Amino acid sequence: MRIGSCTPKPENWRMLATWFSEDDFVSLIDAVFAAPRLGCTMVWGASANDHGWWDNAHAAFLGWRPKDNAAAFAEEIARTVPRPDPNEAVARYQGGVFTDEPIHPSRKED
Repeated sequence: MRIGSCTPKPENWRMLATWFSEDDFVSLIDAVFAAPRLGCTMVWGASANDHGWWDNAHAAFLGWRPKDNAAAFAEEIARTVPRPDPNEAVARYQGGVFTDEPIHPSRKED
């Protein structure tokens, strides 16, 4: 599984695409453990976001359907979070802040 942004609610513009609600996370885990066979399936962990990036059509055999949508928080994000410049790495790459330079504080330099 490739987990998007599993937080209680989306916190920024990027998460309007990558947000994975806690309820959708639990329901995906339930579906995965109930599957009689997984093989080498790759599943994107994201809610049913209007602006989502990833397609899980290949994993439809799991019967999992996310129910939540980050769009419910879009107005709050628009009011409280500045929109990033479209040229910034956080707006251009799926890796978000982890693609920014200098090295993000959560990572250590070698």
